[in-house]
Amino acid sequence: MNVACRLESRGNGRFGLVGDLGFDTAAGLLGYDDMLFQSTGAVVLDLGGVTDVDSAGMAVLLRWIGVARRLDREVSFDNVPEKLRSLASISDLDDLIAG
Repeated sequence: MNVACRLESRGNGRFGLVGDLGFDTAAGLLGYDDMLFQSTGAVVLDLGGVTDVDSAGMAVLLRWIGVARRLDREVSFDNVPEKLRSLASISDLDDLIAG
């Protein structure tokens, strides 16, 4: 079972998440706020490399949305996995995680 998830900087405010985004990895991702929001432009998170996701993973993304709002910044998501879309839909969070 793959329980690793890493955040990769791809330049120009673009980042990729790669691996399982869930209970086993969520806590390790919470410290990346500074990395994501150190520049002044919009942040784009590519979720195409996410192999599995659960509600804890969605909570990490919601935290980053909250940090972006507090900093008056924009964050958006590309290549949102279908499982995450389903979780967002049943939680009535479609508009936040749309991508």
